[in-house]
Amino acid sequence: HAGNLFAPGMQRVAELYQWGEPATTEHRDVPQKTVRQAAAAFLRLAFLQQQITESLFEAVNRLQRRVLPQVRREALLLRGGLDLHSGVD
Repeated sequence: HAGNLFAPGMQRVAELYQWGEPATTEHRDVPQKTVRQAAAAFLRLAFLQQQITESLFEAVNRLQRRVLPQVRREALLLRGGLDLHSGVD
């Protein structure tokens, strides 16, 4: 039981170290964690914006592919350059 004589003092030193260490580590990690969270939020927003932009461009392209031939056909009709009975644009 001779080893038990040093136990209370050693335990107190360990507790003091344990209490002081997490606080300093925690405070050091807060700015880094905040920067990482802000960067992650920015990247999520950028990705969302890219997805929305791509969807809008695809919709515009589909619309243009349908509308432009129709507009061209109507312009040719107005100019008298399209025969309705020939079926050729």
